[in-house]
Amino acid sequence: MKFQIPSKKTGYYPEVISLLINMECSNAGHSELGLNHPADVFYFSFLEVIDSAKRLLERLSSDALKRKENHAYTPDNLEDYRVDIFNLIFFSANFIEACQSILKSVLNKDERFTKASREFKDLTSSYRAHVSKIINEIKHKHRRVRPFLSSWDANLVVGYYIEGVLPEGTLGADPLIHDDFHGMKTGFSLNRNIPYHLINTYFVSSALSSVLVKYSGLGSSECNNFSSDEIKKCFDMLSDLPLLFFPDEIEMKVPSIKRNKAEGFSLELPSGRKIENRRPHIMNISLSQRIGLQARSFSLPYFRG
Repeated sequence: MKFQIPSKKTGYYPEVISLLINMECSNAGHSELGLNHPADVFYFSFLEVIDSAKRLLERLSSDALKRKENHAYTPDNLEDYRVDIFNLIFFSANFIEACQSILKSVLNKDERFTKASREFKDLTSSYRAHVSKIINEIKHKHRRVRPFLSSWDANLVVGYYIEGVLPEGTLGADPLIHDDFHGMKTGFSLNRNIPYHLINTYFVSSALSSVLVKYSGLGSSECNNFSSDEIKKCFDMLSDLPLLFFPDEIEMKVPSIKRNKAEGFSLELPSGRKIENRRPHIMNISLSQRIGLQARSFSLPYFRG
């Protein structure tokens, strides 16, 4: 998948909003469903993803800069990342649900809704499965977001795993979400994970657009006159993220958000960009771990005992 922003029609917003914003209220079934107009459902849920990513990036960028200035620096309280990471996951999942609600509003009581919904789900199945698995584990099995970091020289990579229950009651990376790598438990680096979510947000938007054009007959027009300042700030920070990943992520597809003009960005997954720490190196792992009343042991990510 590859996207160039800003677009001529909608600026930094996904182009599907140009279909929704011109839709007459009388032609939508949102009131019957107790929802906002489809354009506002999209607008609010999209900006929630952007805002949560931006808050996380501000914290991450600040800590990375402090590490470059002082090679001994590590964040005082990793738990400060927990809520921001959870929000990014939650609002990314909520955005997918919002797009499904938009389809239902636009194709209200139309026999084409079933086909349109199925096609949208098929197009977004891989990303939707990833996000919904995490949300379901948190919701139904009371899993927790566990931030941790790796550091070496001037480099600081903050990541997280979803904490689950391992054999004999040990706490560690949930095996339903995280695959082992050469005998080590794994996690998600924010350097890879945040771009991954943002690129997929635009991909989900593109899938919604293609399905709406095919099944609804909605037309689009230019509507790039609303503020994109916060979106641009978010992408400025995204483009500055170093391609420093965890060991297992080096073998994965590389998501790339890169400046291509003074005001523009290229979003690509997979990209051909080179990972900066591809060669093996020693790194220190740090995390803040809460021991339970009965669960008294835990397994570190990327530790080979």
